[in-house]
Amino acid sequence: MSSVDGLNNALNQKGDTSTFQTLAQEINQQFNELKTEINYAIGGLNVSDLYGQMENLDNQKQDKTDLNLQTDTKTVVAAINEVNGRLNSVVAELKAGWNTVILGKLYPIGWAFLGKPLCFTTDGVPVDFRVRNMNNSILHDSHTFDIYVDVACTLHTSTTPNDCISGIAADHLILEYFYEGKDGQDLDTVTELHGAGLELPNKVLGFRHYGNNSFTVDGSTVYAIVDNDGTVVAVWGGDNTGGGTGTNERYYETVYVNVARLRELSPNDDVEFTLYGTWHSQKDNGFIHLGLQAYAGGTPEFTVAQKRLSITNLPNTFSSNGQIGCHINANVSGGSEPFQELYSPAFKIILKANSDKIQIIQLS
Repeated sequence: MSSVDGLNNALNQKGDTSTFQTLAQEINQQFNELKTEINYAIGGLNVSDLYGQMENLDNQKQDKTDLNLQTDTKTVVAAINEVNGRLNSVVAELKAGWNTVILGKLYPIGWAFLGKPLCFTTDGVPVDFRVRNMNNSILHDSHTFDIYVDVACTLHTSTTPNDCISGIAADHLILEYFYEGKDGQDLDTVTELHGAGLELPNKVLGFRHYGNNSFTVDGSTVYAIVDNDGTVVAVWGGDNTGGGTGTNERYYETVYVNVARLRELSPNDDVEFTLYGTWHSQKDNGFIHLGLQAYAGGTPEFTVAQKRLSITNLPNTFSSNGQIGCHINANVSGGSEPFQELYSPAFKIILKANSDKIQIIQLS
């Protein structure tokens, strides 16, 4: 009699519980025998072991995918566009599978180069991609990277996006350089002013470059560049030594710029601010971001919290919270000289002459 027949008979004998007990024992025995047969069939593994093996294989499958795809790598020479001797954009026609893109020239660019690339088909449909193996070859004076796409498409990326702010009242700017705990610890920055017609007693602010004046804000010392008439033209909020936490917590270094005064001092020439950076302690992901705060009006009153300068008494006319990012590759001690060569150039901010335009250029 099968277990099913036994169960039917037991159901018809409602008052006899012993029949149920006997049947339960029989079913349990048959189930154990079945498990044993399964174990032998799969080489002695029990079911939980089997699931563990399946999960392991699943994880290994993803690890091996890239290796398998590499067997069909194609070499692609990219078309490049330069501005003032710097790489500005890259266009490459990619084939399905892995492509090794060769720029044919060595450029001082980091992983941020791949921060905003676009891949699309001839019909303009976006294509997903993955990137690996950024390589510089000093010997062959070239830069290469591998990119994988599922279908043939075009890669286009701009390495130095030139964003302009215009049409807003911006008498004052605060440049916010920030990084996250996962990017590194103790970013040291130097901001240098340039301008053909700009005459100032000092043009550099940052770690070990303290301008020509200082004052106290909210109990913290900030450092300033003051012009020959005693007007503050730039302020640095101080050195932030935080980070290295592996988290998304933000750490700021900030620089105030007196736009109105600098336009008065240099009415017919552009005024430029170039930011340089290095990781004094540890470099992890290495990325930093630039945020801008613009204000209109007269004399600013400052507050500072954890090196982040703010203006409290003037209307905030523009706010950008770090859409522009770059990669700081330098990992030398802050204060190393010449910083223009040993630090990584990060951003350039240009106050355009005879206009209200403010241009932002990503440098790395």
